[in-house]
Amino acid sequence: MGLAETKIAVEARMALIPEITFPLKVPNIMYVQGVPWLIQICKETQGVEKRLEIRLCCKKDDLADWKYSAAATVKLVPFGSSSNVIEKRIKPSVFNCLVSYRSTYIPWSDIFDNVHSYVQGDAINLEIKITAEDYDRSDRSVLDFKCLTKSCEKGCLAKYYLTISHVSNLFAVASSKFKLHGLPWKLIVYKSHTNHLGIYSQLEQNGFHNHQMRVRLVPTNWLDKPIEIVETYKSDQQTEMNPFDEIISWDELHKPDSRFIRNDSVSLEVEFSVDWFWIWDHKNCMKDKPCNAVRGSRVNQKAAVAKT
Repeated sequence: MGLAETKIAVEARMALIPEITFPLKVPNIMYVQGVPWLIQICKETQGVEKRLEIRLCCKKDDLADWKYSAAATVKLVPFGSSSNVIEKRIKPSVFNCLVSYRSTYIPWSDIFDNVHSYVQGDAINLEIKITAEDYDRSDRSVLDFKCLTKSCEKGCLAKYYLTISHVSNLFAVASSKFKLHGLPWKLIVYKSHTNHLGIYSQLEQNGFHNHQMRVRLVPTNWLDKPIEIVETYKSDQQTEMNPFDEIISWDELHKPDSRFIRNDSVSLEVEFSVDWFWIWDHKNCMKDKPCNAVRGSRVNQKAAVAKT
């Protein structure tokens, strides 16, 4: 079995007060595909917006060299039948000892919208589904990663070539770590919940950043035209979808006369440039830095989560 899924129901008590505790009616650790996973829930502030943050955490040994792939679907279920379910997703992600959790958010204002019935008796209902890849299967997708060019003289620009084998079995695969001016990055290629080929970047250090990616899906015949997408990404702007989530549909990619698959492999060319970033300093304050600044020390973020 390639993927495993589990559903859990979460009831969290919430109140209109400055501080709050969430007694979660959920096991502390759940095992999916033999890997321990933990759900964390906390109230988070982004600028002036208050949000409910839901984290999917991998609870493997922090000191070991490991990586596992998983995704999650989060549903805010109303108490009445007249309101719609609010659904959020955590993209297929590759977890390791440096990036051990991924998050999604529900705006605080949506939860306490008086028109809908998401709060009753000072409580909400969350349904969470975790899907994890079987890392023991022999035909998992593998990503081969090569750096073609790199220059930090003008905009911290680099070009990479990615080849994904066994793409028909793709869940999520990560590139090897690369650095631009000392900042550690990875590229994640995955199959989205809408059945599209997708890609996103991952900064393996606390902070915010602006960067631009130009992604080309390379045809097997060099005379054919590639599919190309260019987008500027801001880490402080949470969006459900971006152009890189839907490079090409799974059906189009796997047509018998596909222009992009050869021997169950596809190739992507990625140009990557960093505009600026914010990093955590030793006082846990955000510092605005140009892209050629000296990187600051890493400070681990902690979530305030109540245990049952």
